[in-house]
Amino acid sequence: MTPAPSPHVEEPGIYLVGAGSFARKLAVILRKFGMGFSVVDEVAKGQFEGAVVYSSTSLPSPHGLFLIAISMPEYAQAAIARLVAAGVPETRCLPLGSDSAAIVLEQMLAEDKMRALKLLAEPLTDFVDFERRFFAEAYQCLDARRDGSAVIGLYALGRGGGYIEHLGALPQSLQNHYQLNWFTDLLTDKSNEAFFLMSQSAMQRYSDVDLVISAHVFDCSPRQTPKLSFVHMVYDFLLFSDQTYQHLQASDLHYVFVPSLASMKMHQNICRELNLNEQVVLIPGGYPKHDANLRQYKALYENAVPEDLIIYAPTLSSLPAKNECDESYSILEAEVFLKELLATHPQLKLIIRPHPEDMALVQFSLAHPRAEALRRILHWAAGHPRCEIDDDKRSYLASFSRAKLLITDTASVAFSFALLTGRRPVFFSGNHQTLCERYPDNQFITDRPYFGDCVESAAELNERVELALNNKMNTSAGQAFFQRTLYNLGRSEEYALEAIRYILAGERHPDWWYWQDHRRESE
Repeated sequence: MTPAPSPHVEEPGIYLVGAGSFARKLAVILRKFGMGFSVVDEVAKGQFEGAVVYSSTSLPSPHGLFLIAISMPEYAQAAIARLVAAGVPETRCLPLGSDSAAIVLEQMLAEDKMRALKLLAEPLTDFVDFERRFFAEAYQCLDARRDGSAVIGLYALGRGGGYIEHLGALPQSLQNHYQLNWFTDLLTDKSNEAFFLMSQSAMQRYSDVDLVISAHVFDCSPRQTPKLSFVHMVYDFLLFSDQTYQHLQASDLHYVFVPSLASMKMHQNICRELNLNEQVVLIPGGYPKHDANLRQYKALYENAVPEDLIIYAPTLSSLPAKNECDESYSILEAEVFLKELLATHPQLKLIIRPHPEDMALVQFSLAHPRAEALRRILHWAAGHPRCEIDDDKRSYLASFSRAKLLITDTASVAFSFALLTGRRPVFFSGNHQTLCERYPDNQFITDRPYFGDCVESAAELNERVELALNNKMNTSAGQAFFQRTLYNLGRSEEYALEAIRYILAGERHPDWWYWQDHRRESE
């Protein structure tokens, strides 16, 4: 039965607290649903996103709803303290804490704006309290699903789709053996009774599962619950290394399903460098997404004839990273070389395939130069008769089957292209030597020549495109290299099921790497 619509509720006076990128995202969401707001910030002046900016000491009234759009906890708490000192009740200050809360809020407003506004008008302790009230019926259903069998929580977090596709067919296999609940902050299948919408903070508090499975190394679950994280790519090019280190330490007992020899070495080094107190177990498991893609590609596209078409697939570019260098990215140069390639080769077609998270962030008009360059490229491509934009965050197989060449910078999608098609990708960087010197221990950077070609100029890039169009490109993409690099190629899902059986039984596996063993050796 379709629930009756909520009665009309007047919007509370809404104040958006903060004037950074997080606040900008939230402003876009509020405007999407016709919700007016003012801004509170101690630095910004005049207007922010078209709204009047007040300081905490110049508020026209202490009454209203104050949405704290500040991701750093200490700064968020300081902002709340200033508001309380100005007479605002603390129960009217609602910290969102993370982008995940903004994603969930947007879906709440889409589902029932009036009900959300009614709850927002009540005293609230935090965003999770708001969520639990809004989704009270879903939480009751979740409690009722317990049937005595082992419960596995599958956690998917983030605008890019939560990386669920990186698990291949494993979720379907798990449903045949266990009670499986899906927790996600971006609900894509509302008809599935096993899917539950939760923000990251709510996920971190929900402990009624026997094992957490995450499609990426995310901090998305209670510390005390055993966790199995799947590393989402063969090579982890850790521009966001601090964040990854923190997430690796977020569980007391953390199993990590590692796809490749390179990733195994990297995670072992992280454990040693940080001298972790947590129990970390590295499993030489493989990459379920690759295995699923290999099966699907063979079935659908084995005999496909590629077109005179290239793909440009840059790495995640819109967000600044602590240890980045300019040579890691190509998006600024791409504004020039993509147009030159199409002008030089009249028969050439182009597919732009941005990182899924970049595509999700476009709507927020981030001020970073790379984000601005990406928006300009997408605008140009949308109006060009020989350009397409591939925004399918679930699969790249159809685009791969059509392309003679893939151009990237440091995106690991190049490895997938070579593995599936047998065709060598091209890595563009302004200076590969500088890139290698900046990341001397990064195996992805050093391994690229085994399965792709590195170029540093538009002229070199044009030469590779010319060879590809004339079917003279070296198509040796290093199949022997793939075999020795990937664990359990072709059978990683089977290995994962066996690993889960070991974990739930509390058994020790002879082939796994237990950090606590090595930590004792180093003390």
